[in-house]
Amino acid sequence: MVLVFLIPVPLIKLLLFALAFIIIGISGNMFEKMIYAEYDYSKIGLIYSANSSLYALFAVVFLIIPQFYTNIKMLGIVINVLTCIIGIYLLVKYFPKKESQEKELTTKDKENG
Repeated sequence: MVLVFLIPVPLIKLLLFALAFIIIGISGNMFEKMIYAEYDYSKIGLIYSANSSLYALFAVVFLIIPQFYTNIKMLGIVINVLTCIIGIYLLVKYFPKKESQEKELTTKDKENG
C-alpha cells in the first residue's frame, strides 16, 4: 500500500484505502485473538489494557507528527517502510523453524507417553 500515496487518481486511491482498511480490520481481529490465546486468562485484562493504551498512544503520536513534518507523502512512505521492516524482523527473529517445531513435538510425545 506504499504506492497508494503516489497514485494521482482520487477514486483509485479511495478504493485502495477502503480495501486496505478492510484487510487491516480483519488482520487486526485475528492478531488480537492470537495474542489472547497465548496468555493466562486471569491476566487478560492487563493484556487488553496494554494493547488499548499502545494503540491510543500511537494514534495520538501519528496525529501530532504532521504538525511538525508537512511532507505527508514522504511521511506515509517512511511509516509504511518502517512497518514492513519491523514486521520482517519479527518474522525472522520469532517465527519458529520447522526443525525446532518437530523437536518440540517429539519431546512432548516422549514426555506424555
